[in-house]
Amino acid sequence: MPEYCGVISVKPTARAKMHRIEQEENKFDMSVLENAVNSARVVSIQNVMDDVEKQYQGEIPVVRMPVGDEVIVDIRHPDEAERKPLKVSGRPVVRIPFFRLESGWPEVEKDKTHLLYCGKGVMSRIHASQLLGRGYENVGVYLP
Repeated sequence: MPEYCGVISVKPTARAKMHRIEQEENKFDMSVLENAVNSARVVSIQNVMDDVEKQYQGEIPVVRMPVGDEVIVDIRHPDEAERKPLKVSGRPVVRIPFFRLESGWPEVEKDKTHLLYCGKGVMSRIHASQLLGRGYENVGVYLP
């Protein structure tokens, strides 16, 4: 699924230098990894959206054709957004990669609805549900 490949670089390092790997590993908080492993659960990819939709029971608006002043937010990985730019007739597209949503979301216009776009709609729904869970009401999904 393309959305889950969004965290993989188009040009991954194939000949990493051991001292650079060790240097980066030393910066990592291993308790984060331990917590992730201890709280991990296995879910079939077909059931990921079932969990999200149960949690928000249809509260995530899905828009196929914007008609108001909604802002489209392209949350795809920058490499993918560069390769296949999103063009929506007559409206601007703001790029905030999914991994920067948490830090970038407070900067968006609060009086407009923002529709997240990711291609297939899986990552946009997941991130929209997270934003709704944090109390943001001006968020939905753009699924043309």
